[in-house]
Amino acid sequence: MMAILKRIKSLMMIGSLCVLLVTNVMTVANAKVYDFMHNLLSLIPAQRVLANSKSTQLRAIHAENQRLKKRVGNYEHKAKLRKVKLAKAHGLSRKISKRVARNVAMNVTSIAGESLPYLGIGVILSVTAADVYAGCQTIKDTNELLTLLGESPDSQQQDSVCGMQVPSLSEVSQAALDYSAEAQHAFSDWLNQPSD
Repeated sequence: MMAILKRIKSLMMIGSLCVLLVTNVMTVANAKVYDFMHNLLSLIPAQRVLANSKSTQLRAIHAENQRLKKRVGNYEHKAKLRKVKLAKAHGLSRKISKRVARNVAMNVTSIAGESLPYLGIGVILSVTAADVYAGCQTIKDTNELLTLLGESPDSQQQDSVCGMQVPSLSEVSQAALDYSAEAQHAFSDWLNQPSD
């Protein structure tokens, strides 16, 4: 009888070793078997053992990887947006610079025309109208730059400059005639004052 018990014991040991060997090989070789074994072990309340398991580590790595991908995606998006804003700001500043240079050149070259009697009024009005238009465009571009930088634009100044009206040639001519008549009248009154 003792021999039979020894034989059963050795068969059980060999069988246990074979089962353990097969499950170990299957767990390492096949992810589904590994997950099944992990889930089976998760039923056991030994959480400390499972916290260090390969699948828990793999899940933590996967979650960290997803979080990093999202962060990198946000950085890339912000970098692209910053590049677009910088390009637009660069374009606006070049536009403003060209407009200012053109306006200064126009003002300097118009001096001779403005000095001509009667015709100078038309030149002055034309240059002034061009100045008002250029000023309006410059304020609009400056406000756009402020918006790009996240600041609030100065719409009150924009409305003020863009709303300016240049008087017409007939209005200026009439005002000049009225002023001239008033000046002549004042001068003649001064000349005709009785001397004391």
